[in-house]
Amino acid sequence: MMKYLLFFSVMFTGLNAFAQKSNPPAWIQMMDSENVNYFEAVEAFNAYWKDKETPMMENEIFMASPDEKESDDFVARKKKNPNSPAVKYAFEYKRFLHWMKKNEAWVQPDGRILSKEEQLEIWKQQLQNRK
Repeated sequence: MMKYLLFFSVMFTGLNAFAQKSNPPAWIQMMDSENVNYFEAVEAFNAYWKDKETPMMENEIFMASPDEKESDDFVARKKKNPNSPAVKYAFEYKRFLHWMKKNEAWVQPDGRILSKEEQLEIWKQQLQNRK
């Protein structure tokens, strides 16, 4: 019985320590929120990346000159430190840029993004007007 109690207490402690990660930047949480103000999220994103090196985008790789691609530090200069924000938040960075583009058409003057239901209604109205 004591073995089981010890086992579960060690497991719980390990899981608890694993679950306590650093908090992600505010713009990541804002992007995942339904009631976010678009302008505030974009402002938080821009403020976070203001003084930081941004992740390497695919178009930077494809549009680089052959001389740049042959240099040894072409990709390595963006992957210097695995804990840097450019590496740590690369996926979220690209996802946020996609989120901005996807929601841009649905932003109201006050920064509110239309709900999926409101977007569907507009689409239905536009479809009806085509007939």
